[in-house]
Amino acid sequence: MYWEFPNTPKSRLCIELHERCLTQNWVVGEFEEEEVLVAFPETQRVVYEINTLEEVKCQIRFPPILGIEASAPATFQEAVRAEFPYFELKSSVKLPAGVPKEVAQVVERNISIVGGKSYAFMSEDRNWTLSLSKDGLSLSCRRYERWEYFRERLSRALDSLATTYRPTFYSHVCVKYKNSVRRKPLGLETSPWSELVQPWVCGTLAVSSVSSSVEAMQHKCLILLPDQIGKVEANFGLGVHQPTEESAFIIEAHVFNDARKERTDVLPNLDTLHKQARLFFRWCITDQLDRAMRPSSV
Repeated sequence: MYWEFPNTPKSRLCIELHERCLTQNWVVGEFEEEEVLVAFPETQRVVYEINTLEEVKCQIRFPPILGIEASAPATFQEAVRAEFPYFELKSSVKLPAGVPKEVAQVVERNISIVGGKSYAFMSEDRNWTLSLSKDGLSLSCRRYERWEYFRERLSRALDSLATTYRPTFYSHVCVKYKNSVRRKPLGLETSPWSELVQPWVCGTLAVSSVSSSVEAMQHKCLILLPDQIGKVEANFGLGVHQPTEESAFIIEAHVFNDARKERTDVLPNLDTLHKQARLFFRWCITDQLDRAMRPSSV
């Protein structure tokens, strides 16, 4: 991840672009709520030859199951071990930024004391990580190809969870997409960011008089989706890619739904959220950037 965004209070998104949006981290609307209920424009589904995705993650929450932390998840591991042979015990405790390394190491060594165990199961190539905690299951991938492949792995993991621990119901479900756009791999070194990302996304980079002087930028918004689909928590930022030290524009989308769900509702709900994430990304970029990524129809 190339850019860290600070934790700030959430506000409702204003879809319209106002002049003050260029300098605000959070954008606040000035119209009635029903006007916010908009869907992103429908576009053809494509696969990009030059993929800007850094990581894709899906997370599913359920009421806490104390048995997951009470003993090692040996039965669950056996169910997923063929796909995820490696294992690590981690702490799900989130330490504040700036905590000394020595303190963090003490916390990691004393997970049983501080609580918050998280079990991580990794694929042999370390591309896939399945994480289990007392109140959640997540699957992440760093070399993402297609939603169908991701969905298949997630479905098997959900079956293992349901068989082993039998969650009563499911609450929060989400998909997270992190895109890091670098101009050099796309042959767009001379193109300004304002020609590659839409003005409602690029903020101060859309102002020609100062865009060349912008070294870093961050912008965060929350979008309410129609028909109770859920919400999109979006992060946009200009940072520096490591180790190449190239300028990179980050587009992160956390698309989620917090309604109560049964097991049979989880994957269909995620299918809908995935579609919204796809439409959202295309809504953020221009035709020029879309063409440079070399799309092909699915």
